Amino acid sequence: MKVLAVIIIILFVMGIILYYKLKKVSKRWANTFFGTDSFAEGFKAQEQHLASTPKSVSSMTEMYLPLIQKDFPAFNLFEFTQKAENMLLSVFNAVESKNVQSVVNASEDLKYQVQGYIEDLNSQGITEIYDNVKIHKTAITHYQKEAGTCIVVFQTALEYYKYRLKEGKVIKGRKDLKVQTKYNISLVYIQDTSKLKEAGYKGAVGVSCPNCGAPVTNLGHKSCEYCGSGIREINIHTWFLNKYEEL
Repeated sequence: MKVLAVIIIILFVMGIILYYKLKKVSKRWANTFFGTDSFAEGFKAQEQHLASTPKSVSSMTEMYLPLIQKDFPAFNLFEFTQKAENMLLSVFNAVESKNVQSVVNASEDLKYQVQGYIEDLNSQGITEIYDNVKIHKTAITHYQKEAGTCIVVFQTALEYYKYRLKEGKVIKGRKDLKVQTKYNISLVYIQDTSKLKEAGYKGAVGVSCPNCGAPVTNLGHKSCEYCGSGIREINIHTWFLNKYEEL
């Protein structure tokens, strides 16, 4: 029994020594990586740092803006940046209020997308909340013309408190921790609504003169370069929110 007691005491002492050695090593590593005395404090500090540091956007504005303004001379960057941001905010509002009609200037495709998202939340008895949304920066990240479609893609960096509620309880996200994120927002230009079905989807545009059929090389022109027929009066010039996605 005495031998067993001695062994237990030795193991106990060794355990205490090992504990303090590991604690010392842990403190040193925590200080090295986080500048704090513990990993718990370090992870918490890192979490707060990520929550307060805005995401950077992939800005290609300087490259694409001249190309867009060549096609659309009246294109105003400030106005369209606000338009894109307001559209995205309206999507958040629509999801939170579960009312797709809150989405402004959206294509039918996007409304179907948002409505499907809302219905999925409803089927699970979930409400998704977007609190204190703050936009940091928005820039053009892409511009394309393909199959009669002109799309300007904006990228927006923002922060919010995003979380899900079910029966009054938070089941995803946190009310007390901001999320830094970014979204791509696609705006599509619709020039002639009669061309939409012909092109196979709602976001298409016509790129020919409705009078003589000549190609419209500059979609910002108000008249045909060949026959002089007015284009603006015949076609509907509108930009719609066609797609949004969180990156």
